[in-house]
Amino acid sequence: MADSAAESALRYLRDPAVVAGLGAVAAASLYYLASGPTPHPCPVDPQEQSYELPDGDYARMNSLTTELVERLFDDVSTSHEAFLRGVRISGDKPCLGYRSSPGGPYAWLTYNEVFERSIDAGSGLMEIGCEPADNGHVFVGVYAPNKIEWVLVEQACNMYSLTIVPLYDTLGQNHASTSLTKLKW
Repeated sequence: MADSAAESALRYLRDPAVVAGLGAVAAASLYYLASGPTPHPCPVDPQEQSYELPDGDYARMNSLTTELVERLFDDVSTSHEAFLRGVRISGDKPCLGYRSSPGGPYAWLTYNEVFERSIDAGSGLMEIGCEPADNGHVFVGVYAPNKIEWVLVEQACNMYSLTIVPLYDTLGQNHASTSLTKLKW
């Protein structure tokens, strides 16, 4: 049986057109692999991606343009408005991913789910007394690991015009208490 398959293959290889075609494919493949893709040069020197503005306040500007972009979208001027745009455009599409176990598959909350949960979290913050003070500012210190709940509280603060103060758990409780005493509430 193997002999008949070999004989069949050899019968095709006796045709000069087949041999020429295979040779052309082999030559083109070899040329492609040897030449490789053409690298595109970086449009800006990686060591000088921005430059310091001359006014002395240490602000930096993108090296690719001198035009100041104040808004990417006319309807977005705050973080909350950017999130609302995402909700409007991508409502039931994935927004915030997490793993329920290390190495497990990602589960996703949609933009609409993040929006609803953030409303709930923000309402809870209002219920416990996080209301704007006389100066209009309310600081909400969040001492928690970086995880999905942190982002939900961040969105809640954005929704209710609260200023979030991250107190990173990785720096320890002593650092958090020092930060709290130095912060001008």
